[in-house]
Amino acid sequence: MQDLLELYRDRLTDLTKRNTSLRLLKLTNKNHADVFSLATEESKDNPIRVAEEVIMQKSQIVLISAVGQSNDDFVVNQKFTTLKREIDLIEQETGANTFHVAYAFLEGTVGEDFYRSPILLYPAHIAKRKVQGVPHWVIELDAENPPFLNPVLDLALNRFLGVNLGEAVQSVGEEIPTADVLAWVQSVFSAAKLKLSPSSSTLAPFKSLSSKDIPTGKVALQLQPYMIFGKFRQSTSNLLVDYEELLKNPPSEGLLYRLLNEEPAEGQLAEVKSDILNEQKEYGTYFVLDTDASQEAAVIASRERDGLIVHGPPGTGKSQVIVNLVADHLARGQKVLVVCQKPVALEVVYNRLASINLNHQVTLVHDVHRDKAAVYGKIGSILQREISTGITELERLSNEMDVLADKLNSIANSLHADRPFGKTLRYLYANAKWDPNLMIVVSDLANGMTYEELQKRLLEIRSILALMQKFDHANYAWARRKSFAKFGNQHHMELEEVSKRLCVAVERGNEIRIQFELPNTPQYLVQNRETLIGLKQAVQILGRSNLFKHVHMFYFDEDKEFEHSDQIARVKQVFQMITQQLKRAQELGAPITHMSETEAKDWAKKIDDFLALQQKITRFVSFSWYVLKREVQTYCTKSGVLFDSKSVLKYRQSIESYLIFQSLRERIAKLHFYSDVPVVNDVDTWEEWNRQKQHAMEFLDKYVEAQGCFDKWLPDLVTKEDLDKLANGQFTTLVESLLEIVDLSERISQDLQILKQYLSDDTVSELREMVDQGIFHVSRFAELAEGARNFDSLQRLDQMKENLDGINQKLIERCREKAPLESTPSASELWNEIIENSFLHTWIDTVEATDKHMSDVSTELFEQWRSRYSSLLREKRRLVPEWIDRQLALEVSNVRGQVRTTLKHEASKKRQIKPLRKVLRDYTSDVLKLVPCWLCTPEAVSAIFPVESGLFDLVIFDEASQCPVENAIPAIYRGKQVVVAGDEKQLPPTNLFRISDDDESEDEDEEFVRDNHRKASHLLDWSKSNMADQWLTWHYRSANDALIHFSNYAFYGKRMQTAPIVGFGKEKPIEFIRVNGKWIGQRNQEEAERIADLVVDILQHDESNPTLGIITFNSNQAELINDVLDNRGHDDPALHNLIEQARTRKEGDQFVGLFVKNIENVQGDERDIILFSVAYAKDQDGKMVSQFGTLSQDMGENRLNVAITRARLKVYIVCSFEPSEWTRVETYSRGPKLLKRYLEYAKAISDGDERRVDMVLEKILDATAVQSIENVSIYDSAFEEEVATALRNLGYTVQTQVGFSGYRIDLAIVHPDDPECFILGVECDGAMYHSSRVARERDLYRQRFLEQQGWSIYRVWSRNWWKTRQGEIEKIQREVERLRGGSRAQVKEFLRNSI
Repeated sequence: MQDLLELYRDRLTDLTKRNTSLRLLKLTNKNHADVFSLATEESKDNPIRVAEEVIMQKSQIVLISAVGQSNDDFVVNQKFTTLKREIDLIEQETGANTFHVAYAFLEGTVGEDFYRSPILLYPAHIAKRKVQGVPHWVIELDAENPPFLNPVLDLALNRFLGVNLGEAVQSVGEEIPTADVLAWVQSVFSAAKLKLSPSSSTLAPFKSLSSKDIPTGKVALQLQPYMIFGKFRQSTSNLLVDYEELLKNPPSEGLLYRLLNEEPAEGQLAEVKSDILNEQKEYGTYFVLDTDASQEAAVIASRERDGLIVHGPPGTGKSQVIVNLVADHLARGQKVLVVCQKPVALEVVYNRLASINLNHQVTLVHDVHRDKAAVYGKIGSILQREISTGITELERLSNEMDVLADKLNSIANSLHADRPFGKTLRYLYANAKWDPNLMIVVSDLANGMTYEELQKRLLEIRSILALMQKFDHANYAWARRKSFAKFGNQHHMELEEVSKRLCVAVERGNEIRIQFELPNTPQYLVQNRETLIGLKQAVQILGRSNLFKHVHMFYFDEDKEFEHSDQIARVKQVFQMITQQLKRAQELGAPITHMSETEAKDWAKKIDDFLALQQKITRFVSFSWYVLKREVQTYCTKSGVLFDSKSVLKYRQSIESYLIFQSLRERIAKLHFYSDVPVVNDVDTWEEWNRQKQHAMEFLDKYVEAQGCFDKWLPDLVTKEDLDKLANGQFTTLVESLLEIVDLSERISQDLQILKQYLSDDTVSELREMVDQGIFHVSRFAELAEGARNFDSLQRLDQMKENLDGINQKLIERCREKAPLESTPSASELWNEIIENSFLHTWIDTVEATDKHMSDVSTELFEQWRSRYSSLLREKRRLVPEWIDRQLALEVSNVRGQVRTTLKHEASKKRQIKPLRKVLRDYTSDVLKLVPCWLCTPEAVSAIFPVESGLFDLVIFDEASQCPVENAIPAIYRGKQVVVAGDEKQLPPTNLFRISDDDESEDEDEEFVRDNHRKASHLLDWSKSNMADQWLTWHYRSANDALIHFSNYAFYGKRMQTAPIVGFGKEKPIEFIRVNGKWIGQRNQEEAERIADLVVDILQHDESNPTLGIITFNSNQAELINDVLDNRGHDDPALHNLIEQARTRKEGDQFVGLFVKNIENVQGDERDIILFSVAYAKDQDGKMVSQFGTLSQDMGENRLNVAITRARLKVYIVCSFEPSEWTRVETYSRGPKLLKRYLEYAKAISDGDERRVDMVLEKILDATAVQSIENVSIYDSAFEEEVATALRNLGYTVQTQVGFSGYRIDLAIVHPDDPECFILGVECDGAMYHSSRVARERDLYRQRFLEQQGWSIYRVWSRNWWKTRQGEIEKIQREVERLRGGSRAQVKEFLRNSI
């Protein structure tokens, strides 16, 4: 074990010549830039200024204008653009910023080789920023990460020379100064006792060295004052610390020990079988995302094994498995660590956990320094969590799911046993017809019934059916009668008489209805009989008097504030007051005529006062009496009135009479109806006027009341014509007719009440309702009268029915409901068939109730169970995350006391935050209670967690083929179990820091050849000998299976199961575009321009807004395409914004922007549309390129596999040659060969040539050829053939065994209106006996998967086909017709939005 750990440690350090952080010989545009590249004719002192500002550690350092027009500016801008693209690419891939400013280089011989290594590294970012409104290139130093001594150099010097620079720095002072930096560096080397040759301290340009320029022999170490911008690989120092700890204390037990030192225990390498799911009770599973059986088996298998490999071909749901693994272990109270080299993969897992609210106690760490605050923030929020309400439904749901699974798994035959009813089940199946039109409910009648007894009952029922067809016909007037069985002759006579009266009344009512348009229903008229009578009286009043003037005044009152009914009440009230006052005036006598109202009131008061004093004995001593007496006496003399008590009193009454008339005028003036008051104070005149008002009021009283009831019929009487219409004899006739209708309705209602003892209550109520609503159905009542004449026949039929026993009565009632007599010409035969068939089916149900497996093969029943199972599964998927989250929240409460206080304090701090490693070391178990799941890079694992065996119950590695073994060992040590997920057919660990194929030194090719004695280059490869494996087989990513077929055949032996596309003739999933490009300088300008055209067109016109990715086969072509896109944007600001938006696009927290990458860097990326620029072409001399970079190297075909599986919706291939013309490639390595095959395949797909597609796939599979679906019909069984034949006989075009993978549709019906699209897939039960024995996969996941891919699926069982094939065909027909209306739109929508 010691040797192995040392081997992995040495691999990790990478102190080889290819590490540019240790040996930088030359600068390339995409990797580095010299500070002296900033020197231009206009700014020759730029390098010195920039260097000084870097040394001073200024936060932002301006380099050069990004819009300069000179050639120097253009070159520098191009250099920085290329460099930034590379830095951004690495950050996208690794999550780390690798851009540094390197200052001061150590140059000379170290060990046996010449090295030129940067000494100081300043973490920074390169960016474009506006300075005084003008875009400039700037460097922004990272304030959070101060400059540091190159750790790789420190390791190399320690390894080869025994020099420890770290200790020397501590003795000199750890903080790098902001001045005299070279002197500080010299002092560090002096403290380390490393002698350096004298050198200049003046900033100098970097001198690139080719292989022939590298000094030979021993070269003295010298300090060189270079300053370089670029990417510098950082040492995995935290991993090395772990290795040193492991080497000091090699593990003697635990997971890592078993994997490295022991043979796998029995069962560890056993094959994972799908049966494992049947052995697992549902209550013990905790899947939180949709799964398939292969994914579920991986999760369950991981529980009992030290290690498990999960092979995840492209698009098979590897991230789903990881999320479900995390959930499964968290649910069981375990700690989980997810490790991946690629941060973007960790983000996918985290985002999926977040999508189901299971991220509250999960943390993501890419970079320890950058993410430290976020981790503490997470801990703080966890400590404040509240515990949600408990979930109690899981056990019930799970138990029901287990029961349903048992049902779905138990299918058998039980056809030949003798049954108590006298027939075998086979006989029942053979004779029963599966036709809902031949079924009634007889389950409550079948107890004890035998087939022989049933035949006797059918004879008895047949004998009364003739009468029933005539008199129980639903359209027969007396069909819904009460039983006549016990009626006598008196009933007969009564019925005839009542029927006649009803006919007469209904006929008269109908005549009135035809003659007049009734203002309301008869029912309403009856309710308002008195109002109608009043209306008739009002019309009579109108005929006796000329009332128009007064009626008009009533309705034409502009100041009226009340409704008519309220207004007439006021009129009546005023009328009473007028009448009383006139009577009073008449009693008082004639009014005076010679004085004003004021004088009258004045003299009335004086006379009243005088008369009052006259009654007092003390008047003789009252001065006022003498005055009044003299004044009244004078006035009387003047007015010719005798001055005595009687005469004065009479005169006083004349004054009062006058005042009454004046008062009346004032009081009624406000009511318009009385506004024509007489102008004379004559009682007779007033009484005549009042009588006219009385007549008008009597009319209005009744008319207004009628108006309130019949507002839509009776208008306001505003004009003379309105009043004349009322006086017209026609209106009088109408009112009288309405009153007649009222009388008729009441008589009909009385007779219908009598009819209640003969007809059903519902029928009588229906007849009454008709009349009430004004429907005088003459023929209906005539039929009743006619039916009364058949009294004797009705009585006999009812007597026969009463003699039937309860069973036969119920059979007849139910047959009538099922097959009404009026619509059944041969009712006798049909009813017998219905009854017999129903008993056959009931007996089948009885048998299948005990032999439950028999009913499982019924499509209807099966669908019910499957649907229920599906809904339970969805509900459980919803509840499990909530339940897990609550369990985690409960665990938080177990962190108590001082520990909780300390952690809360640390989480709240803004400064002097403790390193995560220290907190984890001091409070390991408590922190893991709070955060039981961590998503980390390998470096972060070593930087955070103590070196403790079994710290995590499960360690999961994602993208394991890209994880070097040496990076994984420390994380494995910290686990009790490990799951390794990846795809060996994809890329091995990628070195983003090596010199790319377009820049490589001519002497270093051999350095990249795989060292054969190092057997395992990555974790997935290393795991094979130690762990069992489980393949994920269901492919979900591609909307069209043509996008994945090539990879499935060429790399996975058709292991992936894909769903065939529904719209097989629709939009091309792969489009091959030929251009006339040339291969010049490892670039192809024509292709780059065409790619840019496509991108611009999609961005500007594709309303679905797809995500885009561009893949090339060398980095130079990628650079060229980026340049072309930049140039297009430079010329068009709107287009520039569009392209930049596409490049920076995010969906949530996930980056989904437009990328341009070569095949080395696309693993893990997915986009809706992928555009390929092949670039390879003939050169200017007409010669085809023969160098293919990494595609020609070992595992180059894996790079191709990654590239061609990135698209979800569509692939564009821009190519400069016809694939068939590329003949020399057959002599090349497998990578270029497969590229040619893929181009042939893509061209065939683009051309719609299915035969060529088949041929290409057959060649690359080297196995049994796939039959063409166009020419050969392939059947899984004779049953399928019968179904296909029956469908073709109906005129449908049917294809068989549709698809290229293990997922084939038995039968597919082509859309009758669209020959390029399938409308329905028909699944027969052949698959039932040959596919998985797991119910979920067989009966749920398969169909769900097909439906998610746009298919509509109909399942036909052989049992149902045997019982009623016509019924099944009709169901298929109905399903096809149902889908015809919307299927084309659905397919189109699916093709655009399938992901």
